[in-house]
Amino acid sequence: MSYPISIERPKTLASASKRLAALREKGALLGGGLEILDRLRHGDFAAPEVLIPLKAIGGTSYIQIRGEEVRIGASTTIAEIAESSGIRRVARLLTEAAAAVGSPQIRAQGTIAGNLLQRNRCWYLRNGFSCARNGGEECPAKTGDNRYHAIFGGGPTWSVFQSDIAMALYVLQARLVIISPEGERDLPISDLYMDPTIDPTREHKLKPGEIIREIRFNGLTDRFVSTFMKVRERGAFDFSIVSVALVYNKFHGRFKQMQI
Repeated sequence: MSYPISIERPKTLASASKRLAALREKGALLGGGLEILDRLRHGDFAAPEVLIPLKAIGGTSYIQIRGEEVRIGASTTIAEIAESSGIRRVARLLTEAAAAVGSPQIRAQGTIAGNLLQRNRCWYLRNGFSCARNGGEECPAKTGDNRYHAIFGGGPTWSVFQSDIAMALYVLQARLVIISPEGERDLPISDLYMDPTIDPTREHKLKPGEIIREIRFNGLTDRFVSTFMKVRERGAFDFSIVSVALVYNKFHGRFKQMQI
């Protein structure tokens, strides 16, 4: 990777999408910057050479509640979601999930789209081991230290994805508005992540140049209650060992959605 890293500032999301598609692995969208810094800290020389700050484009940081529909811009910070009284009223589990993310400093800097697209936190992947995630033959967690890896399913990789926000949005059946060089499309969050049995080297299904512009979901009415719970080794700054997001229908007396 060359230094210094270049910063480019397209004026629109459409032009940013086309530029990213042309740059491919040499370019990346910059949200809070936490993922990029972490990759550089671990000596990842495949880190991008050109960064496009999403916040510089403008119009991507907001929380809107229009009737039953909630819309959240991709640059909205985790702290803004955790502190939103409007979201707490219609989707309590999302504010609880946001409040469980990292530290106050991380929540103030990190964005909702960045949280959804963070790289897998597996220590073998992040520290340069040959593994199924980076094109190797085997998953070292299968026979090595696997304290924080999958206990259900697994193979060809036993790594797990640690996004608390993704868990909550999955239960809320959220949809993502995606900008691509070809235009705009909707993508259910349930279709965002790649099945590792199909391609373990890809963590999500976004194509080169595609950008999450907005997250949408229908808020919960008074007949529903929801919550997010997370178990971790320390009280803060840690990823979950296990987490649960659920929505319960008080009227019918049964769970509407649950994700573990």
